[in-house]
Amino acid sequence: MIKAVVSSNIEFKQFHYPHSTNPYPLVLYMVVKNKTEILENIKSDLLRNKAEVLLNAYEQALLKTDPSIAVQEWLETNYDLRTFVESNKGKLYLGASGKAALKMTKGFLSVYKDRLTEGLAVVPDNSERYANYHPENFRIIEASHPVPSEKSLTAAKEMLSLAKKAKFGDIFIYLLSGGTSSLLCLPKSPLTLEDAAVVNKELLASSASISEINSIRKYFSNIKGGKLLEAVYPAEAVNLVFSDVEGDSLSTIASGPLHPSSELSESELLDKINTLGLHNTKQIITRAKISEKDSKSKKYGKITNKILKNNASLVLEAKTTLLSSASHPEVKMSEKYFAGELYNILPELEEFFFKENSKSSSSASIGGGEITVSVRGKGLGGRCQEMCLALKRSLEQNPESVFLAAASDGLDGNSNAAGGIVCSETFENALTQGLLVENFLADSNSYGFLALTHSAIITGSTGNNLNDIYLKI
Repeated sequence: MIKAVVSSNIEFKQFHYPHSTNPYPLVLYMVVKNKTEILENIKSDLLRNKAEVLLNAYEQALLKTDPSIAVQEWLETNYDLRTFVESNKGKLYLGASGKAALKMTKGFLSVYKDRLTEGLAVVPDNSERYANYHPENFRIIEASHPVPSEKSLTAAKEMLSLAKKAKFGDIFIYLLSGGTSSLLCLPKSPLTLEDAAVVNKELLASSASISEINSIRKYFSNIKGGKLLEAVYPAEAVNLVFSDVEGDSLSTIASGPLHPSSELSESELLDKINTLGLHNTKQIITRAKISEKDSKSKKYGKITNKILKNNASLVLEAKTTLLSSASHPEVKMSEKYFAGELYNILPELEEFFFKENSKSSSSASIGGGEITVSVRGKGLGGRCQEMCLALKRSLEQNPESVFLAAASDGLDGNSNAAGGIVCSETFENALTQGLLVENFLADSNSYGFLALTHSAIITGSTGNNLNDIYLKI
């Protein structure tokens, strides 16, 4: 059953999983809060219609990959797990962390609320709370993202404490999503929380990929790189994952708290930070004498890992929506996950979105990934918004095209926007206002430009986290 309601000027949809034996309402955002403003500021009927199709595709992609539904559906249909949980006399513990933790938890509680012994979710500060949805034996801790704080330290200790409560015959279910690396922060001695914060800030401002970032974070940590799974032993574990990394590597997603993996040696680490130009991080590593790795063999319990959704899931749902739109455009989907420094891969983006698939003005191109952008100035912006500005020339050469780039978590870089949607008209109007794209890019202020041209996409936190999506018609 799907029913639309309106509350506080935000549109919601309520969804009941059709086969649930324990129906539990799942609340979903209708995503773009400023859609009307964006569309009203596009004067061309052709471009406005195309923009509306792209915004709808972005919304539907998030709706159809909603973490609450994904978790609930998997638990409802995984009969081996249901048999184990329902027949086992042991205790059932739940841990959750990341940007999608609250929605994933909601899906879990719709199935196992009455069976849960104790649970804990660690979420970003100021996360949307779901009123009256969680039982007394389930706690929520808000921690810091993207840079860890004392709250992140407390959260990590609490999660390890919960994991250690699980004994032989118990089961520990974990709901994992991106953002966990900052939310659960427990530095190795003698490194301090301040050290970890400095490293995080420098990494986020660099061109480092998420894989490189997390490989460095694991070097510092007493919870990442499988150390949470070690705490679960001898209980069994189930790890349900929303992946925000290319290739869905369990050692990289959220720095792999439930996936044992080898750490970088000090020489490998120094090579990496030298390549990335991480000067503050190098100073911290140089002065810190991290204690030798524990030589005794580590013990890990049995674990079942399941990737529920990833960036490809998001892109595929958007493609399905585009194909079913009124114009029925031809849709070409990139098989490549776009990653790397924006200006290094810009020719590749221009080739795919504007030079290929140009047979018809109604044809669409769609891709996903997570690029990086080196911060040069003090403005507000993010990788998706800067991509929109960087494609100015291609859009001017294709005046009937509209391009959208947006983050699935609703937060792009250090701004409050999810991304942007632009066309040739965007840049024409900006020029009449005396707004020069080059000036905004020089100050890393892509959000400033998009806000002034009514082209920034505002969603707030979506409770999802499957990287970014790029759409063009």
